[in-house]
Amino acid sequence: MVLRRLLRVAALAAVLGAVAPAVARALPGDDLTVTVLTFGPGDHPFSKFGHNAIVIQAGQGPGAVFNFGTFAFDTPGLIPKFLRGRLHYWLSVGRADGALYSYQASDQVIEAQELDLTPAERVTLLERLRDNARPDKREYLYDYFWHNCSTRVRDAVDALVGGSVRAAGRATALMSLRNHALRMTADLPWEYVGLHFGLGAPTDAPITRWDEAFLPEKLQALLRDVRVVRDGAERPLVKSERVLFQASRPPPPPRPPSYVLTFLVLGLGAGGALALLGRGARSHPAARVALGA
Repeated sequence: MVLRRLLRVAALAAVLGAVAPAVARALPGDDLTVTVLTFGPGDHPFSKFGHNAIVIQAGQGPGAVFNFGTFAFDTPGLIPKFLRGRLHYWLSVGRADGALYSYQASDQVIEAQELDLTPAERVTLLERLRDNARPDKREYLYDYFWHNCSTRVRDAVDALVGGSVRAAGRATALMSLRNHALRMTADLPWEYVGLHFGLGAPTDAPITRWDEAFLPEKLQALLRDVRVVRDGAERPLVKSERVLFQASRPPPPPRPPSYVLTFLVLGLGAGGALALLGRGARSHPAARVALGA
């Protein structure tokens, strides 16, 4: 009789031991994977700074991409609104495979960082993003440096992990906002010059790595340094990284190029031409007309 009871207990323990992992796997969020995608710069002026998004995948499904960088190209007064910070962007949701194909077709590097989040954090992030994507909540006023696709991803992850991203970003950045803007547009002269003259003095002030994360590539670097507590021990927030697509285009330069000599030559040439026209305007009507023009 005792032997029979022991055998029953052993059998029950074996059954419970087999069921427990299955129950654990079935916990909400356990089958979810959260990945931050970082896209490199493209050819279009609006894509020179790169892009990023959050992908949440359930099991082996295609995954949903949450994209804070959506806007309408046919918006009336697009450029003036963009420059004045009056252009509305919104959070859109789509299939991850479609987004990946689009950026691959544009020859933009695609890198993925899987985040080490608890099942509860994954569910919370999914619920927050779904709520944020509602038609009455999805829009926001885009700002070149302070409210863009990258800062929105940064803020969403930071709120999820209790401010650990902001804590990791307290250090002073190596470059100013202006220098970052100039280096990212170095291969597009008219945009480079326009930004050089259009950006004001505040963009020359020192910034932190948190501020620097307005650039997707800098947010990617910042996430690598974030630490979270898991099972009583501190470990990296980024669980794994991989390159999904390697573009053929060269990466942006690490520092902005210097065109001081070019600007000096052009300035002396323009100033010299005006000086000559000014001298000739006293006695030559044609020079006077040219100077006025």
